[in-house]
This record gives sequence, C-alpha cells and structure tokens, in this order.
Amino acid sequence: MKCIQCENPALHESDFCATCEEKELNGIGGFLYFPAINIIITILTSLFGSYKTMMILISGYDFLGKLRILIGFEFICFVIIFGIAFYTSILFFRKKEKTPLLYIILLVFTLLFVITDLMLGYYIYGIKLDYNNLSLLFRNVFCACIWIPYFIVSIRVKRTFIR
Repeated sequence: MKCIQCENPALHESDFCATCEEKELNGIGGFLYFPAINIIITILTSLFGSYKTMMILISGYDFLGKLRILIGFEFICFVIIFGIAFYTSILFFRKKEKTPLLYIILLVFTLLFVITDLMLGYYIYGIKLDYNNLSLLFRNVFCACIWIPYFIVSIRVKRTFIR
C-alpha cells in the first residue's frame, strides 16, 4: 500500500508513510478542532458570565440579600474559568506539553462549578432546576466524559502536545 500524499510505501495499518504521518499528527487537526473551538467558546462565555454577574452585583447589591453570596461565588468561578481557559488556549495553540493536563483541569473545574452552583441554588436558595440548567449540566458531563479520556489515551494528543 502507498502513502496517500507522496506515493511512498505506507506504514502498516496506516494511510501515510513515516514522514507524512509525522507531519499529519504533529499539527492541530482531526478531533482536536473540537477542543480548540470549546476553549474559545469557554473564554467568551466566561467573560460574558463575569460581566453579567458583576452587573447584577453592582446594580442590585442592596436588593439581592443572601443571593449576593451565590452571585459572588459565580463571579469568582467565572473569573477562574476565564483564567484557566485563556492560559489553556495559549498552551493549546503553541502545542505545549502541559496542554492535555490543563484542558482536563478546565473541564473538571467547569463541571464542578456547574454542579456546585446548581446544588447551592437548589438546596440553599430554593431556585428551581429547569431545562436550561439541566441541559447545561448534561452538556458539561457529556463533554467531560468524551474529552477527558480522549486527552489521556489519544495518540494524536500525545504526538501533538507531548514530545
């Protein structure tokens, strides 16, 4: 069998020769586009969430009562998520070795934030869980279940980020 790019003999169980496979697997490509998009979206949503919660705290500080604690917690977590996502994006696009670990930390922290926020809102403040809240939770659980194992065992991740 021949390489699909250069017509040299392909490696066993591969469509590429050794040189082309090295080039193909070193760059960000394939399924790694999804985490790249996710990191960018996380940066934007955490920035928007920080702004939104800060505006709520500033405009309604006297009227919020005990909800100030929950909204303050959300603001702090949004800022932390923004920081982790921003740093992860720098490492991701520079293809640094720490990228898989930081992306996993980002996913776990975001999931723990969503779970904690929903539990605090429900059990302490009596805020009802609706479809939007539960879909956010399930989306984060699904994302973590897919990408954490992928970043741990994927050959593409190892060849792209771990030299």
